[in-house]
Amino acid sequence: MRSALLSKNSIKRILIIRNDNIGDLICTTPAIQAIRKRFKNAAISILVNRYNKDVIDGSGIADECFVYDKLKHGRHKSRLSAWLEMYRTFSEIRKREFDLVISCRSSYSPSVARMAYFTGARWRLGYVPQKGILPRFFYNIPVVGEKKPLHEADKVYRLIAPLGIENDNEGLAINIPQIEKNRAGDFLKEHGVKKDDYLVAIHISSRRTENRWPIERFIKIINFLASKDIKIVVLWMPGDEANPMHPGDDKKAESIKEKVRGDVILYKTESVKELIGVLSLCKLVVCLDGGAMHIAAALKIPVIALFGSTDLAAWGPYGKGHTVMKKENGIESISAKDVMDVINTKLPKRFLEKERMVVN
Repeated sequence: MRSALLSKNSIKRILIIRNDNIGDLICTTPAIQAIRKRFKNAAISILVNRYNKDVIDGSGIADECFVYDKLKHGRHKSRLSAWLEMYRTFSEIRKREFDLVISCRSSYSPSVARMAYFTGARWRLGYVPQKGILPRFFYNIPVVGEKKPLHEADKVYRLIAPLGIENDNEGLAINIPQIEKNRAGDFLKEHGVKKDDYLVAIHISSRRTENRWPIERFIKIINFLASKDIKIVVLWMPGDEANPMHPGDDKKAESIKEKVRGDVILYKTESVKELIGVLSLCKLVVCLDGGAMHIAAALKIPVIALFGSTDLAAWGPYGKGHTVMKKENGIESISAKDVMDVINTKLPKRFLEKERMVVN
């Protein structure tokens, strides 16, 4: 009975909920693309927060995007203000009379389950724990998660199997904003970067303290690349490190500028779109676990990612050609030489030959 009601022709309006971080939404794009293929005639909407909206903005991956601000992101001055915005958003959502809502999380989330229920959609699909009556009240198409380790993108893709969707090996999707790409290109050109130069991005920021790497080691990496005449652009999360909502690394970026030998380009990205634009021009990205890593993976740029406490099986860069570095004693156990050795495996031969000439 359910399979008949969920046929391709009976579902006209679909809402997808993915309201957390940048990497989470990027890892959901394979599933969104598959849903689009399965329900070609359906109107697909997505509910996100303002923090991760730029990931899908302009991509055409959804027909309509509902956006709200989380209280913890600091835009709202009070809890009441946040709740009023949420109420207005869900009033608009309920007017659409969605046939199907999909909570695209890789595990059960009580808050997202409530969101799914309050959309008023007839069919509600989401992960539930093995036990508990309440989760199954929120979802009338419940899916119990597997305990075996899977990547976040694969967990979300597995969720939509009840819709008759098989794994078609969909890749990550991301839109490159042409205005921001051109802006970054002009900035880099002003700083001596030519069209055919091998440009390496070094992103120094991570939201979690345990996933951060000493700035002195980043400086060693930058000097190592500069000694090969490789062009380097340094990226970071802008702001003050004392900001409790969004700690930034402006001071660390200035420290790099003062301490590195040779030329280094600092490019301050105030938005996710700006970050996507500049990363799209790079040939290699060295970074910590975070949104920049997932953006680079979606752009199909080789990534060297340094991991701290995060589960790399679930959150490593998705796709081929990437290298993840993690040690049992934490991220500080990764030396600058360890990273240099991996960089040498990624560089074109002309740079390795140059290094041998310098050594000799």
